[in-house]
Amino acid sequence: MPAAIPAADAAAVRATVEEFNAAADGTPSDQRQRLVELVDPDRRERAIQCPTATTTVRFEPVYAGLRALADDGARTYVLPTLIRVYDGGRLAGTDVAALQLVVRPATGDGTPEAYLTPFCVS
Repeated sequence: MPAAIPAADAAAVRATVEEFNAAADGTPSDQRQRLVELVDPDRRERAIQCPTATTTVRFEPVYAGLRALADDGARTYVLPTLIRVYDGGRLAGTDVAALQLVVRPATGDGTPEAYLTPFCVS
């Protein structure tokens, strides 16, 4: 049986997904900027190198499927997710993915922070 996900890590993952989704109603460039801000700082350069996006996406994760991949100082999780792709506010397609998120240990106020791993939206 897989180990239980710490509640603080699960909450951090949920908060990051919600922050990303909040930008789905904006322009592709607005969402891309938000994506860059939410990508793991050690990998942010890869997200900056993505081509210009013409669509936005919204994640519909299956939080019950959140599982740990690794714990090497920064805990890595996989989150099964339905992705809805929007073009000009209209649903243009769907896809499924296993999002990877990195949860960094708590700093300052004791709350861990979750970051997306780099990916490009076209």
